Amino acid sequence: AVGVVNVDGDLSVYQAVFEPGSSLATSNLSVRQGGTLTLNVPVMVQSFGKSGTTGFGECAVKGDGALTCLGNFRFSGGELSGGGAITTDTLTVSLDYVNGNTNARTVTVKSGGSFTSSAGGRILVNSGRIELMGGEFAVNSTKSDLFKGGGILFIGPSGTLHRSSGTSTLAHENLTTNAGTIKASTGTLNFTGGMVQTAT
Repeated sequence: AVGVVNVDGDLSVYQAVFEPGSSLATSNLSVRQGGTLTLNVPVMVQSFGKSGTTGFGECAVKGDGALTCLGNFRFSGGELSGGGAITTDTLTVSLDYVNGNTNARTVTVKSGGSFTSSAGGRILVNSGRIELMGGEFAVNSTKSDLFKGGGILFIGPSGTLHRSSGTSTLAHENLTTNAGTIKASTGTLNFTGGMVQTAT
């Protein structure tokens, strides 16, 4: 739609397209299960999350518009595609990599934020990029692998990748570039996609 949408509270959409010339303003934005949100304009919200059954189902966020989330970006399966960047204070992922992927998008967790994966969470990063600029990425996955695909995981100077639970060997098939800290309090981290260490 080309126009103005202003919602003081929460906005949940199923099929919505925002083209150049339109605007969207809301506190909390969600996409219904099976729905698609296409953003071709920049949007800033307090929080984002798929509505419906928690942890299951899929939704899609597409388009070239940047999405800035001042609070928590919750994603539980589906597709993040298009050229628009996603920037958030907190990223919570609960998905299986078969149904959760980033294509071309860069997902950035800002300095001081956090990134949490569920016990069953795996992420398919195709041509996308996930950046942890600060805070801790708490790895709780019980799977044998966490990151799949040909994308990049970047850990910034203030970021920490922390294997905080589980005793298995956990593979990262994406290229990992580390300018911060990587630690395993338990289990093993295996960087099968390669790792570039840029910090001492």
